[in-house]
Amino acid sequence: MGKANLRVFGLGMDIVELRFVDEALLAIAQKAFKRKTGTRGLRAILEMIMLDVMYHVPSLPDVNGCEIGEEVIMKDAAPLFSYWKKVAHS
Repeated sequence: MGKANLRVFGLGMDIVELRFVDEALLAIAQKAFKRKTGTRGLRAILEMIMLDVMYHVPSLPDVNGCEIGEEVIMKDAAPLFSYWKKVAHS
């Protein structure tokens, strides 16, 4: 993944890292190209993807990352979430 693919967004007090793999970015561009929609099409595709993420992440305890892969764009698959590692105290 390139540096341009990393984004951080805040949800309440938590910070969640949002990552787009290169194949997902290419799939978004291809989808917009097929629709012949240009910039507005790119935005609409991203908004559809992010709507689910923005609603689900606040209800997931200890989530610290969200990865958007090609399957999320092309097959409506769920994104991959990563979580804070809990350390057991003795």
